[in-house]
Amino acid sequence: MKKQVALIGISGFGGTHLNHLLALEKDGLLDIAAVVIRSRELEADQLALLDGHNTRVYLDADEFFAAEAGKIDMVCLPTSIDSHEPFVIKALNAHMNVLVEKPVSGSAASVERMIAAEKASDRFVAVGFQHFYAPEMVFFRELLLSGRLGKVVDCAATACWPRNDGYYARNNWSAKRSVNGVQILDSPLNNACAHYLNILLFLNSTRRGVTAKAVDVSGKLLRARSEIEMFDTCDLLYTLDNGVTARTAFTHSCAKFDDARIFVACEKGAISWINNSDWVVYGEEKNIIAQGKAVYPGETMFRRVVAKLYDPSVEVYTLANGMEHIRCVEMADAKCPIENVASEKIDGVCVVKGIEELIDSRKLVF
Repeated sequence: MKKQVALIGISGFGGTHLNHLLALEKDGLLDIAAVVIRSRELEADQLALLDGHNTRVYLDADEFFAAEAGKIDMVCLPTSIDSHEPFVIKALNAHMNVLVEKPVSGSAASVERMIAAEKASDRFVAVGFQHFYAPEMVFFRELLLSGRLGKVVDCAATACWPRNDGYYARNNWSAKRSVNGVQILDSPLNNACAHYLNILLFLNSTRRGVTAKAVDVSGKLLRARSEIEMFDTCDLLYTLDNGVTARTAFTHSCAKFDDARIFVACEKGAISWINNSDWVVYGEEKNIIAQGKAVYPGETMFRRVVAKLYDPSVEVYTLANGMEHIRCVEMADAKCPIENVASEKIDGVCVVKGIEELIDSRKLVF
């Protein structure tokens, strides 16, 4: 029998979830049984995609949870950070498995409450850190666990992603410390570039099913955009529990785009990865062991999570894994004060002079 899946929010990034679910429904893996929307008028275009699907439509999440308890196999939550905890717990109480978008929360305490609710249920919660499911990331992790490249000795993640006025005005929680009384710590580290910090934790894991833990952090948090609460650039050095240093340098205050890059230096080689571009694994003599293209892993993630509905042994990215990411975010927030820096507004972006050179200097070269 096909699994019954629901979606809370079908516009914005919810539209991406909807498209993936429609593809899986076409393949006969699920029915989009129900959706929760804000307005039939505002989301008419997305609703039109569901014509003929027998999808039940709700305008209120609480009404959905009450009416669909015990009927839905999984609910997808591409919703605001502050809504994740209440929606996850309500879903688990309604006997629904969950796919919740990253970041899972803005505080470790919130994640702990979700983990407790998950343990009390007979359902699972998967977190939408999509690169966990990318074929090359799985290959990298297995290669590192095999010992072929020796121990990891250093690693780094960098990204220059300009963000203009529209990005910061798109909702009521962008770049805020908290919203509706809920800590969210929205920033490059906990939103747009969260994937790349998370990749470093994933690749430094010492065994399957877990991620590395950060034990210390130093560095700078910079704010070029004076009206925001949080920072728009981070230049941080984490110390992980395996003794490795992990550099994270991300900025939204740049004039030029330079996509996310990951570099892992090992005793006997290295891994180089560029988002939506190429990846290479080098051997000890700088020879190429393997190489390929980094493909957007969104579809792979959805297929894997839906596969877990049929086979509980399928591995997904868990709340416990997501906990380590948010602990990194909270650690930086606690130990690295935000510094205001001068900037120039160019095409709606607050650009810091020399920021691209700073980020470039944090890259590792084999």
